Amino acid sequence: MTRKSSLDMAREYEARLEHYLAHVEALPARNGKLNVSAVAAACGFDRQILYKNRHARAMIEAAVEAKGLTGIEEAGTDSTVNDPPEAMVPLARLREEQRRVALLERRLSEMTARNAALRARLRQQCLIEEHLIAAGRRSRPTGAGPLFEDPGE
Repeated sequence: MTRKSSLDMAREYEARLEHYLAHVEALPARNGKLNVSAVAAACGFDRQILYKNRHARAMIEAAVEAKGLTGIEEAGTDSTVNDPPEAMVPLARLREEQRRVALLERRLSEMTARNAALRARLRQQCLIEEHLIAAGRRSRPTGAGPLFEDPGE
């Protein structure tokens, strides 16, 4: 079994895209922009091909222009990148929040470990109680049931 070279794969992707664009009446859009993921899924390849392959990108941009949609953005761009610097969080506040989150995560892990230890202890106590009842050294309690319905949770 021979693997295709990257050049052969690129040509195959371009052919798939060309076939798709020739047979589709309307390009999938979201909020007036081309839905790159939908086009890539319909063509059977990863959406990054439309960003990285020059020929595929040129074909899709020509189709977008012909259909009157807004073009595709650069891969990895985000609209928040162009926000004014005033919108950024001060570094001191960011560090304080990171310390707070770390402290809360540490407390959560401690409480989770404590909870697991208490559940294990409860299971052990229930087993001891069942053994004592089975051996006849203790009678089954009447009235109130166990503290938890299912100690095996």
